[in-house]
Amino acid sequence: TDRDNFMSAEQAVSYGLVDKVIASRADAA
Repeated sequence: TDRDNFMSAEQAVSYGLVDKVIASRADAA
């Protein structure tokens, strides 16, 4: 459904942000 697709996209964005944060912390460390 559209809602499922939206949630999947939202989760994908959330994971992308987390990956960026982890990458930033790794670079800082």
